[in-house]
Amino acid sequence: MTRHTYALLSPLLLFAIGCTDPNAIAAECSPGQLQDCSENPPDYKPLSADDIPRLCEEGCTHVAFFNLGGLSDVTELDSFHHLTRLGELFYLSQYDLKILDGFSSVERLGGVALESGNALEAFRGFDRLERIDARVEIKSHPELRAITAFQNVREIGELVEPLDERLPTEQSFRLEISSANKLTDLSGFSNLEVVNFFALRHLGALTSMDDFGALRETKTFVLHDLASLESIEGLASMKHIHQGARFLDLPNVKRCEIEAFLEGLETPPVDLLIDNVNEDPCD
Repeated sequence: MTRHTYALLSPLLLFAIGCTDPNAIAAECSPGQLQDCSENPPDYKPLSADDIPRLCEEGCTHVAFFNLGGLSDVTELDSFHHLTRLGELFYLSQYDLKILDGFSSVERLGGVALESGNALEAFRGFDRLERIDARVEIKSHPELRAITAFQNVREIGELVEPLDERLPTEQSFRLEISSANKLTDLSGFSNLEVVNFFALRHLGALTSMDDFGALRETKTFVLHDLASLESIEGLASMKHIHQGARFLDLPNVKRCEIEAFLEGLETPPVDLLIDNVNEDPCD
């Protein structure tokens, strides 16, 4: 079975590298083809490599839902750079895609929900975004090593009032990454400052929180089952955890370090649970 890599290549680049065969153009969208589509944005669900150039050539700059779950035989996607607005990018299972890239012109994004990507190793792109309207959820990716997408994002969702976890809207404003035991690079979130609900769970290779050095405010904060995490000192900018905090199953993180971190907050959590952490004294 043939595996494909799909990318947007400009005619100038193709000429420069000596690639003149039109079949080598995986997906090309010239500005003359672009259309707004905002009044009735389409849903995209590519099922094969052949669907990528077809959807790209439609030229819609606004797409409602982009489902990659059925896409087969494509190992690398670096495309759809013409999109400026996207409701949600998602899949519930994906077996072939190793590198997810592209979407570099998207200026507004509702959310991302990627679950059960057996092959995904790297998630890149979305370079222009500064805010995500609702959520980023990335779960169950055994081969995922790096998330470098969203490097300019400063806010995900919004802090919800009143402070009531029972409100269904609370859970839609979140950053949650879980069950990715090879993940070590989260530098895509290096500029993130505010998110309503923050959770890292079951990330066995993560050693530090340095990639969240800009994070300053959240309502709920969860670190759970991070077996290799050595310290939380990377959270130097955190000032406010308005409601709940959970520090669970962090065998290398000292309780005294967690307590010192909490004491340094301007707004400490009113609901706190610390369990199964390192009980050794701090130096």
